[in-house]
Amino acid sequence: MIIGYDLNFDFNHSDLNVKLKILKNDFNSSNWQAIIKPLDFKYDSSALYFEISILNNLDSSNNSLIIGHHFFNDENDKTGLYIFSYCSKKNHFVNLPNFTFYTLIISNYPNSDNYGISPFKHISKISKLLNFIKFNSLKSNPKFISLYSTKNKDGPIFIKQKTSEIKIKCINVNCNQDDRICKSNKFKKEDNLKYAFLDPKDPN
Repeated sequence: MIIGYDLNFDFNHSDLNVKLKILKNDFNSSNWQAIIKPLDFKYDSSALYFEISILNNLDSSNNSLIIGHHFFNDENDKTGLYIFSYCSKKNHFVNLPNFTFYTLIISNYPNSDNYGISPFKHISKISKLLNFIKFNSLKSNPKFISLYSTKNKDGPIFIKQKTSEIKIKCINVNCNQDDRICKSNKFKKEDNLKYAFLDPKDPN
């Protein structure tokens, strides 16, 4: 599977000792709008986790689906995965389809300025009321970003990247169904949330 490419990537560079690992998880469709799944590895603060979801079939029934997710640390200090499904046409959370989830684990990346994990910070009380949280101004425009929670207490969260900032948002959905995830769709505690970023650069 090709996740991306970099024409300037130098495998022979003397300082380059990057370790890459890919994990694959298959998910079958069900009556669940969200799934919480423990992954088979212990949390490593020196590694970054990035991801991609691939639908088994793309047709008119799922061409408006968004599969969102974030990683979290469980009580045993292992990494877990929260996945949910949202339909942009219906503006509502829907049942998850059949899909495959790939996790790319990167460690020993040489340039710390373009690689790491940072916390969220509010810019104002107004932004908090609007369910937005804004990051510090970005020095660069990372090619890869990923959302982390230090605890398994957060519901579905969307992440949005612009040129100089990254935002997260909860979507408020009016729903009279008590068993739906939109009933608990809110941040439990903003301090739990962090983001991982990677902006590959030419090492020369």
